[in-house]
Amino acid sequence: MIQELELSFTDPLVAHFKELFEVNEPLRTFIANEFNDLRIQENPNPCWAYWLNDKYVVDDKISTMISKVRDLMKQNGFESDDSTGAFVSELHYSYTNGDGIMSNTFVIHEDDYGLLDYPVNTFILYLDVQCEGGELVFYNKKTDITCSLFSECINESTRYEPFRTVETHNPTKVSCKVVMFNGSIYHKPNTVVSGHRLSIMIQIPRE
Repeated sequence: MIQELELSFTDPLVAHFKELFEVNEPLRTFIANEFNDLRIQENPNPCWAYWLNDKYVVDDKISTMISKVRDLMKQNGFESDDSTGAFVSELHYSYTNGDGIMSNTFVIHEDDYGLLDYPVNTFILYLDVQCEGGELVFYNKKTDITCSLFSECINESTRYEPFRTVETHNPTKVSCKVVMFNGSIYHKPNTVVSGHRLSIMIQIPRE
């Protein structure tokens, strides 16, 4: 199952992450011209933080935000397993300055039993997308693969077939795109050719 939504910048979930990003200028400096997965880590206090430039940018509202994500996903038919309390969240930022194409480190993959040792539902909030490229593509894995060379067998186009492409750009000047999907579905973001794309990815165990 794949679901697309539009959330206003005034939505508490969107407003929180936009503020967290915008008020921490070192984040923008740190990730310019690079691709980084900045995983939220548990802090001894119990709060959460992004580890940046040898210091924590603390997100003391992350637990509240995760609860909002769980509720939003349940409203759209994605049931979560709340018994574990587990989740993982990452910040993804791709940026180019027009001098070249940003390298894409992602391969076609599924999220189940990856960052978390559970089957998961995935929630992606595209906070700021002003780029060419960067679409999220979903794939079916081919079952009748025939290839004469090993290189053909490991080629993504030989093994997977795209069935849906999601535009990740901000739908309006005051809203952003949300994509939710079952973690067993294969997917990969297209390369950002120019501009930038900022997103928050959250995975929660599913029932």
